[in-house]
Amino acid sequence: MLLNLTKFNLYYIMNEKGDIMPNTPAAKKALRQNKKRKERNKKTKKGLKALIKDTKSLIAEKKFDEAKEIFRKVQAKLDKATSKKILKKGKINREKSRLAKKIAPLDSH
Repeated sequence: MLLNLTKFNLYYIMNEKGDIMPNTPAAKKALRQNKKRKERNKKTKKGLKALIKDTKSLIAEKKFDEAKEIFRKVQAKLDKATSKKILKKGKINREKSRLAKKIAPLDSH
């Protein structure tokens, strides 16, 4: 079973199950690279979520110094994720802004 004739079809075919299978060496390599990138991106996203969660919990527990320190790390990691295009810039800016709003009142303490 093949897809409609497009550039996509030149490099991939479908097996009996309907899964897309690479047909050329370049497509096979691209598939391997995509799997590696997916795993790496997944790991990075989980780490970022954990850091953001830690920051929010420290703010709730009113541990101001620790929250500020982790917030700096979170900002750096979020910016790095943006530069590597793991997450979109708008989402990163939104997360940083929300955390900054929660941390801003802590500066007066």
